[in-house]
Amino acid sequence: MSTMHDSASILIVEDEPIVALDLEELLSELGYRVSGVASSYVDALGSAERHTPDLVLMDIYLDGDRDGIETAAQLRERFHVPIIFLTAYSQPELLERAKQVHPYGFLNKPVQHRELATMLEFARQKSIEESELRRNRELLKDIIQGSMDGFLLIDAQGQILETNEGYASMSGYSQEQLLTMNLSQLDRDTDYENFTPKMLKQLNKGPMRFQRKHTRKNGRQITLDISCRALHLDSGTLYAAFHRDITEQERVQEQLQLQSSALAAAANSIVITNREGRIVWVNRAFCLSSGYRVEEVLGKTPRIVKSGHHDEAFYADMWDSILRGEVWSQEIVNRKKDGSLLHEKLTITPMYGKDKEIHHFIAIKQDISERKTLEELLQQTQRLESVGTLASGVAHDLNNLLAPIIMSADLLAYEASTDKQKDLIGMISESAKRGGDIIRQLLSFARGAEGERQEIQARHLLRDMLKLMTETFPKNIHIHDTVGRELWTIKADPTQIQQVFVNLMVNARDAMPEGGTLKITAENRSIDPDWAFRHPPAQSGYYVCFRFEDQGCGIPEEIRARIFDPFFTTKKHGKGTGLGLSTSLNIIRNHQGFMLLRSDINEGSCFEVYLPSQMNEESEEDEKVYALPLGNKERILVVDDEESIRYMLQGTLASLEYEIQLTSNGREALEVLDHSESPVDLVILDLMMPVMDGPTFLKELSKRSVQPPVILISGLLADGALENSPELLKIPHLQKPFTLNDLSRTIRDVLSKNS
Repeated sequence: MSTMHDSASILIVEDEPIVALDLEELLSELGYRVSGVASSYVDALGSAERHTPDLVLMDIYLDGDRDGIETAAQLRERFHVPIIFLTAYSQPELLERAKQVHPYGFLNKPVQHRELATMLEFARQKSIEESELRRNRELLKDIIQGSMDGFLLIDAQGQILETNEGYASMSGYSQEQLLTMNLSQLDRDTDYENFTPKMLKQLNKGPMRFQRKHTRKNGRQITLDISCRALHLDSGTLYAAFHRDITEQERVQEQLQLQSSALAAAANSIVITNREGRIVWVNRAFCLSSGYRVEEVLGKTPRIVKSGHHDEAFYADMWDSILRGEVWSQEIVNRKKDGSLLHEKLTITPMYGKDKEIHHFIAIKQDISERKTLEELLQQTQRLESVGTLASGVAHDLNNLLAPIIMSADLLAYEASTDKQKDLIGMISESAKRGGDIIRQLLSFARGAEGERQEIQARHLLRDMLKLMTETFPKNIHIHDTVGRELWTIKADPTQIQQVFVNLMVNARDAMPEGGTLKITAENRSIDPDWAFRHPPAQSGYYVCFRFEDQGCGIPEEIRARIFDPFFTTKKHGKGTGLGLSTSLNIIRNHQGFMLLRSDINEGSCFEVYLPSQMNEESEEDEKVYALPLGNKERILVVDDEESIRYMLQGTLASLEYEIQLTSNGREALEVLDHSESPVDLVILDLMMPVMDGPTFLKELSKRSVQPPVILISGLLADGALENSPELLKIPHLQKPFTLNDLSRTIRDVLSKNS
């Protein structure tokens, strides 16, 4: 039905003849033509088949297998005719079913003349609107179906009314599926709820072009360039949008942008020249490394950074190679704008145009100055490792030599009868112990291993380092220390803090080649926020402050900001690595501390190290002399390859009332254990021995049914045997040289636990 006019044909479907007759009369009076009267489902479809009506008056209660609602649904589906339902009374459930057929309206029986006229006039207007919309849709359909771009026609609620094969192909959905969907099911951008109302409002003012991401049926997102306009129809406003898939174009653009950004942000210097060698582009890294600004180098040749370090043949070989289309790569020495040299690994690659001719060259330069320095440091480190390995062996031998001296002195002191004898023996013992301390500190610092942080009394740590430095510093340097007795404790890695102290003391020594005084102070400090604000990078809190003040040449102001930089040093080549202060600063920062510097030319420098305190005080206890615990004739098997150690252990342990048997290696000790008539109560075992060492002996001992307790002794306990074996760590151990007091008390502790 194109329009509803006076001669429009109307089909009456009514199973009551009287009602049907009345309707015919009314329609005739109103000037409408009745195309037929039917009383059943079959009659209605047959009549419509013979002559399609412009409108159907349908009795909602129709006798037969199918009522009026079912009959109307079939007529709508097959002939697309509008329906007006007739009903004598209303039932809500029935009316709800009827509404699903989308009727033009409902008339109550008996039908009144005015009501029928009004309803038919309404139907006429609605028919005109539908016809107009249908024509517009057909016109749009012809346009959009021939378009290469995707098309969507939506209403104000986002419901899709029309689409085309172009968009169906983009989205992966069929056109039929799309016509059941809402735009919100395709546009999955996070701002959809806010964007869409603003977009529709703006479209009412004029066309728009924008980009959105839609989600395909397979879940993959595509980027669309959308051109959209509003269509103002009598029935309302619709929105037509053409979509162009720019996903690949966007990917290519992003890739180009990424490549461009990567070149610009690359850590390596990058230079692009034309075929003649004129610079057309440089990145930021080039400017930072060379010191030149971009405008200073554009149009110039790379000769601007030429150092003169290489001869002409070097550059001739480079040009011959790249002009042949080869990639050229060599180490090169260039010169910065400030005149300093720059070691670089240079790679030049030809760049071809569409004509397959070389148009440009791209040079990528890696700063290898640090690597060169590291190579030199590596050579030094390898030499130091060799010396360290040798030192470890020497330390083992020295500890074995010191052990009998200390034990002998302790035994003599134990038996001495006069004060003079005790003083002489004490001097011997202290000297030997001092030698052992120096060896232990040197090895601990040389290894540089990071240990567990523990609560320590900084006074003791500093005191040990002062002993070492006093022994090794030149005699013209006097060390004056002021260390508070009530220092708070700190939680730190002792080896790392020792490294900081050594670095600062060695730097102070080097700053005073003619001699002078090094003042070392340690004190508790409570820092308030105001003081911390005025002394960055300080933080408020409770600290132990260590001050190292020399009388050296001082540090010039222009280099103070650089002295903590890695590899920066003012010392002559081979005298310093430039890593001491940077390493020290990192250690202090990792301990949540900070470091301050004061320095004046020719008046010296003062480094202050602040480490967070544990706010615990430790009072210095007076050394007390305790009586040595005696044995009860327990039988002790001594296993040590050093004859002097065996001899001294035999004498000292015998004086403590133990029975002693000596062996020089693990194999002999096992034979004693296997064949001895008397049981062995304790084994004192050296770790490093020929024939069979300590760890091997312990493995064999674990296979025996009888296993006496063991005390480990070694001249170098940190040789790896204990660290690499958790089982060995569980065994009591003593490091040579040990005192008679330590030995006797360890023996009693072990025997008591195993009694």
